[in-house]
Amino acid sequence: MSVEKFVENSKKETKLCDPCGSKNVKTEARNVCQQCENEYLCSECSENHKVGKLTRTHALVSAEKFVEASKKETKLCDPCGAKNVKKEARDVCQLCDNEFLCFECSENHKVGKLTGTHDLMSAQKFVETSKKETKLCDRCMAKNVMKEARNVCQQCENEFLCDECSEKHKVGKLTSTHVFISAEKFADNSEEENKLCDPCGALNVKKEARNVCEQCDNEFLCAECSESHTVGKITNTHDLVSSANFCNASKKETILCDPCDAKHLKREARMVCQKCENEFLCAVCSKKT
Repeated sequence: MSVEKFVENSKKETKLCDPCGSKNVKTEARNVCQQCENEYLCSECSENHKVGKLTRTHALVSAEKFVEASKKETKLCDPCGAKNVKKEARDVCQLCDNEFLCFECSENHKVGKLTGTHDLMSAQKFVETSKKETKLCDRCMAKNVMKEARNVCQQCENEFLCDECSEKHKVGKLTSTHVFISAEKFADNSEEENKLCDPCGALNVKKEARNVCEQCDNEFLCAECSESHTVGKITNTHDLVSSANFCNASKKETILCDPCDAKHLKREARMVCQKCENEFLCAVCSKKT
C-alpha cells in the first residue's frame, strides 16, 4: 500500500459496532440509528436492525456522515434553553445581545412588540462570521469606540480605519494622497509566511526571499542574490526552487524508510508493507522485498 494512502486511512476516525462490542468483538460500524440513542451498527447488525420488530421502522444514517455532522458546532436556542429545552438555533438577533433563536422563537421574535423591527441573521452565518479575525479601527479605539476596520493606510504605519475614518482620511491635508488597501486583504497578506534572504540577513538587510538553494543547505535567496547564485563559479550548476513551493513542501508530513533509518540513512518512504507490521519502505527497499 502506498504511504500516502496508509497515512490517510490512519487519520480517519473509525467507529465500532455497539452490539458487537458488547460481545467483545470489534467490527467497524457502517450505520447509526439515532432512534436508538445513536447506536453504531456494523453491516450485519444493520441488517438485523432493519428486520427487528421494534426497530424495522427506524431510519439508519451512514456512520461516516453522522461523525462528520457531529463535529459541526451546533448552537442552541437561548429562550428554549431557559426552559431546559434543547432546540437547535436557526437565527441570531444581534440587537438582543446576540440571542440565538430556534425556528419557533424566531417567528415569535418577528411579531413581538419590542422585537418586531429587529433583523435576524442566520445562526450559521453568524458563527462563521464570529470565527473570522475582525480588525478594529485604530482611531475609534483611541476613543474607546469599537468599529470594524474596512481599510488600512500603509503610509500611516498600517493604520486600520473604519468607513467613517477612511472618508476623513481621504480629505485630510496630509493624507489625501494616501492609497488604501482593504483591511481583509491586508490581514490575509500578513498571515502569509515570508522568508527572508539569508545572505542579505548576514548584512543586517531584510529582503524577501524568492528562491531556495537546497544544495547550499536550504539557503533562502532574494531575487538579486538568486541572480548572483546562478552565475557564481561554485553555484552556477545549482538548481533553485521557489521559496513558496519549498515552504509548502516542508509542511507536508514525510515518513522515512524504516530499513534505511536503521542504517542512519534518511530516505523518504514510498510504500508500506502491512504484513511486516506496517514497515515503511523507500523505493529501493520496496524492490528488495
